[in-house]
Amino acid sequence: MINGRSKAIALVALGHYLASFTALGMPPFYGLLLNRSLHNDATFLAGWLYIIPTVCLAVSSSWWGRLADKKGRKLLLIRAQLGLALSFAVAGYAENLSMFVFALVMQGFLGGSFAAANAYLVGIAEGRSLAGAITLMQGSARAALLTAPPLLGWLLSADNPVHIYRYLALLPLAAALLTACLPAVESAGKTGSLAISRQDHPFRFSHGGLLAMQFIFTFATVISFPYFIPHALLLVPDLPEAGAGLLFGMPHLLYLLCAAPLQKRYNGNCPHLSLGIGFVLLALSLLAQQQTETAWQLSFWRVTMGVAMTYCFIGLHNAMAVAACGGQAGHRFGRFESCAKWATVAAGLTAGISVQYGSTKMPFLLGAIVLLGASVYLFGQSFKHFRLANS
Repeated sequence: MINGRSKAIALVALGHYLASFTALGMPPFYGLLLNRSLHNDATFLAGWLYIIPTVCLAVSSSWWGRLADKKGRKLLLIRAQLGLALSFAVAGYAENLSMFVFALVMQGFLGGSFAAANAYLVGIAEGRSLAGAITLMQGSARAALLTAPPLLGWLLSADNPVHIYRYLALLPLAAALLTACLPAVESAGKTGSLAISRQDHPFRFSHGGLLAMQFIFTFATVISFPYFIPHALLLVPDLPEAGAGLLFGMPHLLYLLCAAPLQKRYNGNCPHLSLGIGFVLLALSLLAQQQTETAWQLSFWRVTMGVAMTYCFIGLHNAMAVAACGGQAGHRFGRFESCAKWATVAAGLTAGISVQYGSTKMPFLLGAIVLLGASVYLFGQSFKHFRLANS
């Protein structure tokens, strides 16, 4: 059994990295799997394959979170990791598209390790410590997003690349074994903790407002992802594809570099103002990426986007920590995860439609408009709170 809060948090983060490695690293290779393993040359289906587990997870997250509050968060975290292991094993034996789709449906309905991990953390951390732990969980996902594609690209040179899922199933299985070493936590939060949280954070987000900000932030960032590389190659014709790929991953790399120092310096006393500033900076970076003409300019705005994205994540994580300090942490984090997944689906569909009827600049413009609209609301709420505090 692992003793010590810091060790337990580190172990949860490592487990989340192992569980996320395949789920986040394999989607870029769905087209390759379709052609070489599933005997299907309809590569446009790769986008739909990406959406399937996302939709299923959006549907199931809230239910699994509610069950975690009743049956125990450690048990449900192990369940999520074993569910991923089972779905990956099924994918490894897929001989046709139908069986692979079935495995992706299993992945969506049986997964949900991010929400389960965050719900577990509520039992061992609170306040700024909990916010920092959630930031670390997001960092483990970003690390998987950065490291998995190049490693998997090297491994997928096999004759039948879908078979690699059989071995990748061992990663979430290892995560489940690590989780088994963690101490059990209470299924229900302490009402006293919630009361303290409300007293210390009188201007916190409402639950509905926090869900709305989570949706807007996820939508505005994800909408630019699918078409960034072709957009970058159009803006800077002499940019090599490898360079475009590096620029794509730059915001995620900035998260890994900046999350810890920004978390330490974050002031949660004015959450609406802080998130509004982050939204404006992120919107400006998206608008600038529409018109840049050189690789250096594009690099600068990708770095700016990474810093702004990290700051927004930290603001949301601190707000989530306040919202989840009482009971029903599993249900709350399940709803947060479900909201993010629905935003991802909406962003992907909107990006496709906007590019089809406009250009590769449209996703960046739409993301910026949504963020600027939300920032007006956030600044208005901040001004309202300022007047109340000084009345």
